[in-house]
Amino acid sequence: MSEQILKQILNELQSVKTDIQDVKTGQSALEQQLVAFQQFTIEQFTALDQKITKTNIILENEVKPSMKVITEQLEDHSRALQAHARQLDRIEDKVTHHDIKISILDKTKSNKRIAKVK
Repeated sequence: MSEQILKQILNELQSVKTDIQDVKTGQSALEQQLVAFQQFTIEQFTALDQKITKTNIILENEVKPSMKVITEQLEDHSRALQAHARQLDRIEDKVTHHDIKISILDKTKSNKRIAKVK
């Protein structure tokens, strides 16, 4: 082989060697980025887990008891409202009964006046 062909082969091999080194450098950089991303992801999930835990504690210790009190108060108000509705129904029945009696008394009184006039 000629010396020129050998030089070309040598140049090509050096170029391939440089390309391989560039690939290794790029791969190393990607691996470092991947590790950094993994660490970031772990930190974010850990922080999110802590927030969820804190939220659950707040719900359990503060919101849930408040909701229980509100529910009990609502039930008390509902029972009171039902009792008032029953009382109102009884009063309405009595008023209706009294209206009928008044109407009958008015007719009787009117009939007595008519009878007196005759």
